[in-house]
Amino acid sequence: MLGAPGQEFEHEFSDEQWAQAGNTLWKRTDGLPWKAADIAALRGGPKFSAELENTFRVNSETGPSGKPATMAGLVRSLQDASEVPAKIQAIFAKITKLAALDE
Repeated sequence: MLGAPGQEFEHEFSDEQWAQAGNTLWKRTDGLPWKAADIAALRGGPKFSAELENTFRVNSETGPSGKPATMAGLVRSLQDASEVPAKIQAIFAKITKLAALDE
């Protein structure tokens, strides 16, 4: 969890980033592009990560097979370090600093 209760890793990425990942990796079976609004509609559910994974899996012949595959797909769709949310960058910087203390 990151930040507020119930805020998972997936929440940190924008609807646009998720739509881009879907359009790159999990093309819809109906031929329409994924839109940010498609993703935004999933955020109101009880478990965003499950809704996201299920939506891509059910509506694409190449959909992800689970949460790890969903997140790995999103990460592969990123083009530049600037696309990594600031909160996640800060967490990795802290982990890297802590790991360096053990050397």
